[in-house]
Amino acid sequence: MDKKIVFISHITEERELAQILSEEIKKSYLGMLDTFVSSDGQSLPAGGRWLDMIDAALNKSAIQISLCSPQSIKRPWINFEAGASWIRKIPVVPVCHSGLRKNGLPIPLAMLQAADIDSKDDLSVMFNELTKVLGATVSPNIDYESIVARSGEFQKQYTYVNVLKDAVYQIINVCPELNELFLSGNIQNKAIKVKDFQYSDMVRHLEILKNENLITYAFHQTMMDSTGTYRGGQIVLAPHYLQDVLSLLK
Repeated sequence: MDKKIVFISHITEERELAQILSEEIKKSYLGMLDTFVSSDGQSLPAGGRWLDMIDAALNKSAIQISLCSPQSIKRPWINFEAGASWIRKIPVVPVCHSGLRKNGLPIPLAMLQAADIDSKDDLSVMFNELTKVLGATVSPNIDYESIVARSGEFQKQYTYVNVLKDAVYQIINVCPELNELFLSGNIQNKAIKVKDFQYSDMVRHLEILKNENLITYAFHQTMMDSTGTYRGGQIVLAPHYLQDVLSLLK
């Protein structure tokens, strides 16, 4: 008899968390449940062949877990896959993480029975749904501590990277000439000139990086010309930025 399949819907950046749940499900149910870990289409080219694979997996699935974060709910694939399961009358459980709570889900995901991944009670409800899929009445012993701990480590790293990305790209948006400094790895410092009305916003994002000991910066002069008033200064990247952070931002 074919195994029941749990379809785990996620975006590419959250693949590690999907794998954590996949491993815990297979381990807890001693292989009686199988999982399909999807992609959002960024790591695989979009097209009929890929969509056929997703469609086939959805058709075979008995339940779907949708990983929902502030990032993933903005992507079309999460809603696409959840909608496809809903149309097929397959149970869908949104699992919230990385800064999104179940009471913050948008419609239509908010209409489903959701879980916060760091809540043992919510995880218990989710695993009870998986148990029903098997036609059983009692769930196996689930290591909720492991799930919370492993997902917590992922969330810590994931949200840290997202904060850094946002700060860096906001800075580059204000001063496009800083793209080389923050993303190339070829230089470690650069002089900057910021329009006066953009200065406060620039400093706010620079402070995020400075507080993580990733940069030092200073504005030491005010300049005026026919186009307006500017603040002049310099940004220096810490070795830690070049060694550990640069690759995460690309």
